[in-house]
Amino acid sequence: MAYVTSSISKSTSEKKALLIGNNAYKRENTQLQCCINDATDLCKKLRTIQFQVTVGSDLTHEQMDRMIDDFTIKINPGDLVVFFFSGHGTQWNDQNFLMPVDNDRINERKYLKHGAINAQATLEKIMDRCPLAAIFLLDCCRKYYMRNDAAVRSLNTPSGLSSMQAVVAIAQYRVGSNVDLSQHELIDQDMEIIAKEVVIKKRCIQLWLGSNSITSDGALILADVLKNNHILEKLDLHNNRISDDGVRFLVKTLSDRNIEGLSFDRQIPMFSSTLIELHIKVQRFDDILYLLDGRFNKLCIVYVDVINIACTRTSLPIINNKEKLSNMKCFSMTSSCETYFYDELIVPLLQRMLNLEKLVLNFAANYQNTFINGNNLKTNIINHMSQLNIFTFNIRSKISFYDQIHLPLNEDIKNTLTNLGDDYKINCCVDNFSKEKKWSMSYLLVSIFTNIL
Repeated sequence: MAYVTSSISKSTSEKKALLIGNNAYKRENTQLQCCINDATDLCKKLRTIQFQVTVGSDLTHEQMDRMIDDFTIKINPGDLVVFFFSGHGTQWNDQNFLMPVDNDRINERKYLKHGAINAQATLEKIMDRCPLAAIFLLDCCRKYYMRNDAAVRSLNTPSGLSSMQAVVAIAQYRVGSNVDLSQHELIDQDMEIIAKEVVIKKRCIQLWLGSNSITSDGALILADVLKNNHILEKLDLHNNRISDDGVRFLVKTLSDRNIEGLSFDRQIPMFSSTLIELHIKVQRFDDILYLLDGRFNKLCIVYVDVINIACTRTSLPIINNKEKLSNMKCFSMTSSCETYFYDELIVPLLQRMLNLEKLVLNFAANYQNTFINGNNLKTNIINHMSQLNIFTFNIRSKISFYDQIHLPLNEDIKNTLTNLGDDYKINCCVDNFSKEKKWSMSYLLVSIFTNIL
């Protein structure tokens, strides 16, 4: 049974039901006994509570298709809808099919698409009419084989209906909304439905798929549909089972997209032994630590845009953030948000990259009682990277004083940046702001160094 609600409310809504029972199946040994009676009994009950009921019995594919279309057209926004089918049902490629009585024409599962009724598509048709709620009841025989299925019966091939969890969950969302399908027991086969119905048709802005059972196969499906999508801003895939190819294809696709930021669960078994270069935008700094904890052991080039550089002490202890990143050759980190954790987070991460050759930093820091100047960069970063020959940075640091008289000048900052190499450019400025006797100062430091000594 599926029960789907809508945000539509209408005082003049009506109750409408379509009930179908099929007994007289034409293929040998597939006849049923009670399906028409079930539909008739339900009809009597629904009419006692003022439902307008349409009943069909022993319908061919053409008749079922026409009756469903005629019924769907009559649904108005705000109506309460019941759909009931009793008869044979089966699945193919994780789609559910309701069998018409002329089932003798369907000898192989590949003919289901044009010879049976797709249950998911029927529910989608109903929900496209924006009912207040839809109750979808399928009373189908759990064992139904095609004429040529005998050879695969011993392989435990699914013969009953598959879960319609994804279809039911998607139906409640409107076009252009944020879709949360976390903890919906979704599997890879559901990703085709997600791609078609959520990403393409509903043009969702944010898509939450955390805590499901999606693997690399499902990630590949998502990556393919996102190639030409420029609407999705946020994708959450935490606590799934994505690894290797799935990660690589998702990262490659999202690197060219305006995704707001990926976030990862700290304990999911995501890894890749082949990923060399990564361009990604993440929500939190510990997402960077997670990606660099050894699960991508060949990674040597990383460009990351991080939204929030802050301590999340509940998650940091379970991330391997101590081991040296000896393969890392190029690292770029950008963040538009101000951080208070330069010493606690940024410096320890960079000191792990002992063989780094190129470093790019772009962030703002609210520091303690001094600017992040050249002496700081040499002591905390440059002296820990013997192979570094290109260092590009745009660092904006801010400190606050009360009643400060001697304020640092541009030349004070430049003097700390001497003796860094034989080819460098420096632009820096110091701005002083006063408010209620409180001095607040910030400077912009933009430099490029090559052949650093």
